[in-house]
Amino acid sequence: MVDGWIADACEAAAARGVTGVIDFQYGDAVEDWERRSAESPPAVRVAAAVYPSRLDAAVERGLRTGAELGVGGGLVRVGPLKLFTDGSLNTRTALCRDPYPGLAGTDGSHGIEETSPGELVRLMRRAAAHGIEPAVHAIGDRANTVALDAFEAVRCRGRIEHAQLLSPEDLPRFARLGVTAGVQPRHATDDRDVADRHWAGRTERAFAYADLLAAGARLEFGSDAPVSPLDPWLAIASAVSRTDDERPPWHPEQRLSVPDALVAAARGRRLIRVGDPADLVVVDVDPLDADTGTLRTMPVHATMTDGRWTHGPY
Repeated sequence: MVDGWIADACEAAAARGVTGVIDFQYGDAVEDWERRSAESPPAVRVAAAVYPSRLDAAVERGLRTGAELGVGGGLVRVGPLKLFTDGSLNTRTALCRDPYPGLAGTDGSHGIEETSPGELVRLMRRAAAHGIEPAVHAIGDRANTVALDAFEAVRCRGRIEHAQLLSPEDLPRFARLGVTAGVQPRHATDDRDVADRHWAGRTERAFAYADLLAAGARLEFGSDAPVSPLDPWLAIASAVSRTDDERPPWHPEQRLSVPDALVAAARGRRLIRVGDPADLVVVDVDPLDADTGTLRTMPVHATMTDGRWTHGPY
C-alpha cells in the first residue's frame, strides 16, 4: 500500500515538472527503491540516500553514489550519505555561534550538536573512500562552519543541506571546496517570523541565496517535503520574491533573478547540450515573463524524464 502511495506521489510530482528527487527518508531507502523499481520505473529519477547505520552494509555491497539500483532503467540510483550536525530553527536546536534570545547561560543556549566534528570527519572519510558522497544537514552558522571544516579535512565532493544561517567568512568556502548548497527557498518565506525572533540581529545572513550565488556557490533547490510541498515552482517563486503573502519582501537583497532560480531548480544546469539526459518540462507560460503569482501556479503542460513522458501528451 505504501509503495502505491509513493508511486502516486511521484506521478503528482511529475505533473508539477519534477524530474528527480533525493529520498532522505529514514530507513533503508536503497532496499526500498530496489523493490519498487522491480515493479515499475518511477515517474521521477530517485537518488536513494544512505544513513550511517547502513553505511557498512553499503560499503560491503560496493555501492557508490550515482550507481544504478534495481531494474529502473537507470532512474533509481544510490544517493548520498545523510549526516546531521545540528537540529532546526523552530526548535532552537540549530547550532549557532550566538545564544538564542532569552537562553544565554542555559544548557542548549546555542543549539545542539548532533554529530561531533571528529565523528563527522570519520564518517565522511569512510564514505568518501568508498565513493559515497556526504550530504550534511547544517542549519545554524556554527553547524555550517563545522560541516565546511569537515569537507575541508576530507577533501571530498558533497552537499550541505539547508545552509540557513551562514557566517560571512564561510560564503566563499562553498565554491572553493566544491560543496553544493542544497537549499529550500520556501523555508525563507515560511520561517521569516521565527527567524526574526530566534536569530534577531542576524537575519541579513539567513537564507542568503544571493550572497551564496555571488560567492560562486552551486545552488540546488529542494522542498524538504513534506515540510513544504514538493513543487519546484513554489521554491522558484519564493526565491524570486522573498515573500509569500502581502508583506514586503523579507531581506530583498537576497532575492534571485528568475533565470538564476530556474538554474537552481534544475540542479545547476544552465544549458542543455547534445547528449544530456532528456529531462524536460513544457510550460504554458514563459517563466521569464511571469509575475510571482503565475510562477507559483505555473501551468505545466508536459514533463519528460529520460526521454519518456511522465506527464502530459503520452
